Amino acid sequence: EDGDVIVLANDCVSVRVDATTGALVSATSKALGSVRLDQQYREYSTSRSGAYLFRPLGESALKVSSTAKVGVVRGSVVQEVRVVGDAFQQSVRLFGEAHAASQARPADVRGAAGAAMGSLCVPGSIAGVIEVTHDVEAGSNKEVVTVYNTDIDAEGPFHSDNGVDMLQRPRGQSSAGVEQRYFPMNSAASIGASGDRVQLTVLNRQPMGVASQRHGASAAHATLEIMLHRSLRQDDGRGLAQPATDTTRTTARTWLTV
Repeated sequence: EDGDVIVLANDCVSVRVDATTGALVSATSKALGSVRLDQQYREYSTSRSGAYLFRPLGESALKVSSTAKVGVVRGSVVQEVRVVGDAFQQSVRLFGEAHAASQARPADVRGAAGAAMGSLCVPGSIAGVIEVTHDVEAGSNKEVVTVYNTDIDAEGPFHSDNGVDMLQRPRGQSSAGVEQRYFPMNSAASIGASGDRVQLTVLNRQPMGVASQRHGASAAHATLEIMLHRSLRQDDGRGLAQPATDTTRTTARTWLTV
């Protein structure tokens, strides 16, 4: 622990987590650089959204746990920070180098050469991935998102996939409704700075919606906003013929790379 921040690290990446809220503060690739995350959970209110249409009433409101408990587990295989609160639950996992080596080492490498290779941070190995699992509930006519408020240049590209290709998406103007800035995220989304190797990529287990907006005093930096859960009281007239009401907890597992 470093004051009010919990630090998880292996040979490839490190992640800083707020010791009070359990939210991600920043992530660092030891080969490429660091990205500020300043994670938040937020929720939109609506009286118009349905199964197919996202039509919030204005901007999202901060969703804060008043009784959050944060715990830390450190082992040779997995390091984890887990937060349990009334607003959300979240776990942040970093896989230890011993586990990463067993995944990354080629099967035909043996002996001393194999042992040496196992200690390296091999591109694409699991040691370079930060696993973030979100566990949230949505109140009546609420739509819950998590937002990464990064220090990545907002002039850089924003991509998400449509199930076939990664497509560059328009970031849009802040004057436009947020529903005009949302795009499908079947398995991945990313934001990056123009001419810079550092980018934030999020991989997801189930299809979601994603947006990237400008933030900061001069609107110079980019956010990555991911829709996690929705519970709606009205039908939007687009074919389901019933409200998309879901009062259960939803678990969304994602993987971050820098």
